[in-house]
Amino acid sequence: MTLEDVQQELERAATLLAEARSALHEGQDFDIAQFNEVVTSACRNAIKLPSDEASTVRPTLRSLLDELEVLRAEVEVVENVIRQHAEAVQDAAGKEAGQEAAEAGEDAADTADDTADPADPEQS
Repeated sequence: MTLEDVQQELERAATLLAEARSALHEGQDFDIAQFNEVVTSACRNAIKLPSDEASTVRPTLRSLLDELEVLRAEVEVVENVIRQHAEAVQDAAGKEAGQEAAEAGEDAADTADDTADPADPEQS
């Protein structure tokens, strides 16, 4: 494999990473596995290059790592938003269930009052 081949793999990895970030911003699912495979292949092939050629891909690898860190931070923001929404839904559902239970308790009390015999001292 040549230096040009490794550079092409790294360009492909950069494209995949950009696509993943775009999908995240659009609220779409994405799979980072192909990115991992391309970077793994590029690194394996870069190791086989002469050291003077291999060193030329380091800045590109560093850039990919930086971009991957940006994606990680963006995913974390989305996770936090999802978590907050889920908690809000749970809180709302809990309040609704509590209100329904209270209403059911009031209905039961009303029914008991309606069926009570005022002449029976044990029901008072």
